Amino acid sequence: MSAEKAAPAERRGIVTFLKQDEAPGKTRDRLSAMKMNLHVSRSPGARELDLPARGLDALVGTNMRT
Repeated sequence: MSAEKAAPAERRGIVTFLKQDEAPGKTRDRLSAMKMNLHVSRSPGARELDLPARGLDALVGTNMRT
């Protein structure tokens, strides 16, 4: 039997957000300049999101790991 412990499982998630008074593309570009990997999800391309029902046409998104 090995005395080594298994590494903890990596947790991942997708985070979406908006910055008040800033277009999603501008937020993506500004944060990408700081080496952050972001994308913009747009309705209707992001059918699983309820963007139109919330009065939105796009969100900024990124993948998170812990």
